[in-house]
Amino acid sequence: MSLIHSRKFFSPAQYHHFYDENKMEKMIWCTTSQEEQFKCQNFSMALERDFALFEEDFFNVSCHQAFDKDECIILIDQDKATITSLDPGEVFQAGRYNSLVPILQETYEGGFKNYFAVAVIKTGTLSDVYAIRDLRGKQACFAGVGSQAGWTIPIYRLLTEGDMEIVDCNNHVKSAINFFGKSCAVNALVNKNNPIGDNSDKLCNLCTGVVPGGKCTAQDPYAGFEGAFRCLLEAGDVAFLKHTTVKEMVSSREFKSLTEDRFELLCPDGQKRPLGDYRQCNWGLVPADAVVVSSAKTTEERKHIERFLLKSVELYSTKPVGDTQSSLDSTTDQGNRYDYGGRNTNFGSPYSNDRFGGFGGAGGGGFGGAGGRYDPNRGYDSNRGFGGYDDPFRTTTTTTTTTRRPFGYYDNPFGVRNQTDQDDNNQTQVYERFELFDSSRYGTKLNLMFSDTARTFASIKEVDQNFAGYLGDNLEIILGVRMCPVGRMTLCVTSDAEMEKCVKMRTALKAQLIKPEMICHKGHSHINCMQAIASGSADVAVLDVSDVYTGGLTYELVPFLSEVYNLGEPEYYVVAIAKEDDPDTELTYLKGKYTCHAGINTAAGWVYPLAYLISNGWIRPYGCDSIK
Repeated sequence: MSLIHSRKFFSPAQYHHFYDENKMEKMIWCTTSQEEQFKCQNFSMALERDFALFEEDFFNVSCHQAFDKDECIILIDQDKATITSLDPGEVFQAGRYNSLVPILQETYEGGFKNYFAVAVIKTGTLSDVYAIRDLRGKQACFAGVGSQAGWTIPIYRLLTEGDMEIVDCNNHVKSAINFFGKSCAVNALVNKNNPIGDNSDKLCNLCTGVVPGGKCTAQDPYAGFEGAFRCLLEAGDVAFLKHTTVKEMVSSREFKSLTEDRFELLCPDGQKRPLGDYRQCNWGLVPADAVVVSSAKTTEERKHIERFLLKSVELYSTKPVGDTQSSLDSTTDQGNRYDYGGRNTNFGSPYSNDRFGGFGGAGGGGFGGAGGRYDPNRGYDSNRGFGGYDDPFRTTTTTTTTTRRPFGYYDNPFGVRNQTDQDDNNQTQVYERFELFDSSRYGTKLNLMFSDTARTFASIKEVDQNFAGYLGDNLEIILGVRMCPVGRMTLCVTSDAEMEKCVKMRTALKAQLIKPEMICHKGHSHINCMQAIASGSADVAVLDVSDVYTGGLTYELVPFLSEVYNLGEPEYYVVAIAKEDDPDTELTYLKGKYTCHAGINTAAGWVYPLAYLISNGWIRPYGCDSIK
């Protein structure tokens, strides 16, 4: 079923001429799955068909499939991709470490630009949980390490209110490993979340991906909010989700046999409440997902992209933008798509032309039917079936047809069917409308490119086009999971060169948010540094072995960390070196020879050589003063 518009049609020759004349800008959209790649390609084809409607705001969109959002962030930073959408936690990473900036924010039904983080359990379970501290040892399902609603907010609440111990100031994954039982939190073992490679695989035990490359990564079936829901359904005790996730999942074809009453919310105070009570039973409020680009884009380039995407919403979304509903979870925004239980009743094949029900029925609400589509503000409108929207380019006459066309481009089973239009000779050109905020036709994955619950985009003020401005109070939560019981550490050094290196090291550690914060203190000798540590003016110093002995004997200092060199153990050899062309120097007779030492009382440069020579009788001992 297709809509026919009497709109000017450009032939391929005219298109390419227009393209050359206007030098259309290119945009590379970064995707992370085959399904998302298909949707992006459909978007690109729809744009190519309708390029004239964008006028100067048009972009020639191509699609690049990356492994995950981390790769997309790097590609955009390297100017190998242009744009993608990110979760707030990913926006932090992209802005803090890769200089990406958010320019648009998703807006949901009712004009909301945020959603709630919730904990979901199966109804009637976890009867032994009376407070969130009782989640210790439970099997948890996370959207992924770094996800704001699906990881950061719950971990922060557990650290501050749930008796979760801080195991490692610079690796909060270890704190979660220590608290929960076998769980699934994808990316728990990737380098950025496992910096020294000693994380347990406990947070990957419930994940079901195929090894290698598929388990506990973005490609795992339990990745993302949809994956966390599957994890809860099949294996877990609790899942950390968006407040809309359960409704989306039980409304999908894959879970059409489920109802919402099989699940309930677990509140931070330990109460269990119905899913609809998310405003009173949530773990935190999260900014809506954002569209990001490189910070190298100029203000005008960013505005160009904003106009392009807002125009795309106007042309490719049938969801009402100006809905006056007061909540995000209304089930009435798409006519009779949902039954009274909130479940999607159209569960046809995603690859069938009949997947949206019968067409032309006398009263079935199909195209051409007497029922049409119901708009609560306009009543029944038979001209506003699937794909209907307030199109300023549409003439007052809209006709319908039931032409069946095979799938088209890129060997894409979800491809836009051979779109057509009406040319200058009034020849019928048939096409099916692309839906920007719908992913149902591309398989079981939801929220491809954008959230399916989105209605439009909201521009972010230029002054707020950075991760801090976009995140607002949520930035404190992201930094909060990196909290450390030790606020700062003062390192004592003994030379100008060491002081310079210490300052550079301090800057590098702060850039990577390594805790505790390091402060540099200059002492005039190692003995002075020992005294500074003993008095509390400094916390640590790097000492030679013999100085460790002195520090422990005189100042009650203790060693807690040791350097490791190329031997694989915290030790090294003491050696004596002579010039190759000096045949007279022998270790057994050094009387009158000129010797060079690292310093009095240094282990390798003084104590060990003299101890060796004295014990072997090559130097006369003088009792307790022999070493002098």
